Amino acid sequence: MTTKFLLDIEKHVKQSVLLRIVETGGFCLPDFVKWGVNIWFAVNNIDHLEDTPTGQNTFHGTVIVLNQRAEDGEAVNQPLALPPKAPDASSQVGFEVKYCEQLVIKPKPV
Repeated sequence: MTTKFLLDIEKHVKQSVLLRIVETGGFCLPDFVKWGVNIWFAVNNIDHLEDTPTGQNTFHGTVIVLNQRAEDGEAVNQPLALPPKAPDASSQVGFEVKYCEQLVIKPKPV
């Protein structure tokens, strides 16, 4: 496989996810999630060898697990479908990311 081929696949996936986010109002849930059924999440941050002199050879990851009871119901959305060809620059979907200010916690003396 060539690098160009892999980058094209990446563009296909990226554009499909961005289209889903636009269609669903800001989220991209898997197609197996059902409407009207409670969802539980577990999130874990993984940091391996984070204190190294160069900052290299480290790993920082996040694992998110979504659990939902197996009940009948309508899926939130259809399976993610990749477009047959990579979009050109004029038809690519995108959106602006807005970061909130970091909260400052001011401890009060007891």
